[in-house]
Amino acid sequence: MLAAGLFIVLFSAMPAWPEPPGFGALARQAEIVALATCTTAESRWDAVDPIIVTRVELQVDRLFKGEAGSTLLVNTLGGRVGQQGMGASDAVSFTAGERAVVFLRSSTYGPYYVIVGGTAGKLGVESSSAGLRLRARRGTAIDLATFAARIAGASAPP
Repeated sequence: MLAAGLFIVLFSAMPAWPEPPGFGALARQAEIVALATCTTAESRWDAVDPIIVTRVELQVDRLFKGEAGSTLLVNTLGGRVGQQGMGASDAVSFTAGERAVVFLRSSTYGPYYVIVGGTAGKLGVESSSAGLRLRARRGTAIDLATFAARIAGASAPP
């Protein structure tokens, strides 16, 4: 009985899951913030470690921060090779034809980018009568003009 009570007290004293980073924090960490369309997403076994990685090719539709060519190469953890699948708790996935806004930084392991902030670093895009909107946290949406202003403000030098 005492152990159960102690467990409840300790569990209730534990902090809640951390809040995902906001647009400003993500933008400050990212070298590139772009609206892009996934043209390919191909999973393979890593050449060094026994993990599956997915190489994603993104066609840049609009840059909000940074400089980039028309195509970005991104590696993500996880994917499916044959009958074997592998995932990571905070990894993002892409499908061909999907549009998203991504926060990217250069990888230290090769000539490709990685997503900043895990799942917070990829925002889905939806079309509305008013234009494109980004699906943000908790089901909220934000229009591209408002998003661009927030990124410009967060990326400006102090």
